Amino acid sequence: MDRMEHQEYNPEKILEKIIVIERDFPVNEWKINGVHFWPFLRTALAFTQRQNFNATATGKKSSVKKKLIKRYSKLIFFLPFHFLRLKKRIRKAKRLFLGAKTHRVNANGKLYNKYFDLAINDFKSNDQQSVILDRGTSLRKKEYPHNEAWFSLPAIYVIYESLKRLKLIKRNHYNIELSGYEDFYQYVLENFDYTQKLLKGFSPATVRKGMTNFHDRKEFLKRLFQKSDIESCYVLCYYSSLYYPLLAACNELGINTIDLQHGGMGRGHFSYDRWTSVPEDGYKLLPRYFWTWDDSSSALINNWAGSSGFHRAITMGNPWLEDSLCLMEGEARDKDYVLYNMADLEVDDYLVKTILHYGTSKKWIFRLHPRQITKKNKVERQLRELQIDQYVVVEDSTEVPLSISLRNCSALISPSSGTIIEAVQLGIKPVLLPAPGLSYYDDYVKEEKVFLLHEKSSRELIRLIDSVPSREVRSVKGTSMTYRNRFPEFENLLKRSN
Repeated sequence: MDRMEHQEYNPEKILEKIIVIERDFPVNEWKINGVHFWPFLRTALAFTQRQNFNATATGKKSSVKKKLIKRYSKLIFFLPFHFLRLKKRIRKAKRLFLGAKTHRVNANGKLYNKYFDLAINDFKSNDQQSVILDRGTSLRKKEYPHNEAWFSLPAIYVIYESLKRLKLIKRNHYNIELSGYEDFYQYVLENFDYTQKLLKGFSPATVRKGMTNFHDRKEFLKRLFQKSDIESCYVLCYYSSLYYPLLAACNELGINTIDLQHGGMGRGHFSYDRWTSVPEDGYKLLPRYFWTWDDSSSALINNWAGSSGFHRAITMGNPWLEDSLCLMEGEARDKDYVLYNMADLEVDDYLVKTILHYGTSKKWIFRLHPRQITKKNKVERQLRELQIDQYVVVEDSTEVPLSISLRNCSALISPSSGTIIEAVQLGIKPVLLPAPGLSYYDDYVKEEKVFLLHEKSSRELIRLIDSVPSREVRSVKGTSMTYRNRFPEFENLLKRSN
């Protein structure tokens, strides 16, 4: 029987169970051709434990697969040209940038990647080429500011599969080591939830297939990068299964791999917290360096990375937080509104009561996550049904940068999210809601940089909103540390330390 109780997603408890696995099972003996495969398995296992994962995953996966087949069947003739264009550009490129559409925001009619597009502008003006590898599958991105540098990573993998089937690529040899894996597999089925998903996804046969698929992609990318001038690879959300072959390829070629912090990564985050069995030479599937927003995030990583001579976190700040304010300084915004960062599309009763309490005296902005933008109409319909739509504006996060929304709000209400870090860095003391991932911000709670809502009651929330101190809007215009000069500074720091 599948264990899929509707319990609250608790990342800290899931990580504690993973730590037990790292203690009791030979995770570092699971290798393919000498490369440790545990990082792939660890993050995949943690992802299966998200609340209601099984309820939606199967249908969603099937739907996504059908869309991919349909899209590539239409663009199959473009794939060879896409690949040839990539090969030509990559020979002279200095940097790789890995991201997704969810990291982009609309600015001046273009969809800018919040973390690296402005830097690419700077490098371009100095005749330094970059390559952007995206998780997206469309081969046409005219709305992106650097369309000539943009390529689809899934499309590259499709090209590889096509060449392999046509026997135009030399067959790889595999040395797979899975000592003790059967015991681990049984343990996972007995101690983790959503067992139907685990039964197939973590079977020895499935894992062996995943390992060979990873190795094939890695070797293909190594051949692609070997004759290039690439020195650095920057990635957002390194723990995508699409990225592991690329990270391993770059690490084996001596290309610096860097994870750019894109949100909260506090205590309990399975991708960044407490890797307790890191080999002395590190994991090739993980980034070598971690660019973090604050010292607390760096400390979290360096607490375990210090045991290896390979991984390290460096505090460099949030580039988009400052540069977006400079870029859009002239844009007019309302002032004195309560910004509510939506995680759940359902509006809780205590929040409705709070909004009605203030009535017309406070304006509210409900900010949707990039993955929720297709649900905007649903949220607006719900607000009308609750009779609070006259007080609330629903904001699309791909249209308005978070830093702009934060700049003039009188209060921020948010569950666990990178928004909390960005707010604190702008001098805002946010109200942190009780929700999964609360442990990410233990340090902020201890340092009283946030208000913690202990119970979901309108009385308590009203008290905290009224306690938020007034503040001056912080302008970063004219500062010497901007997004454009942080990448060279970071790279020079790595050269001095290596």
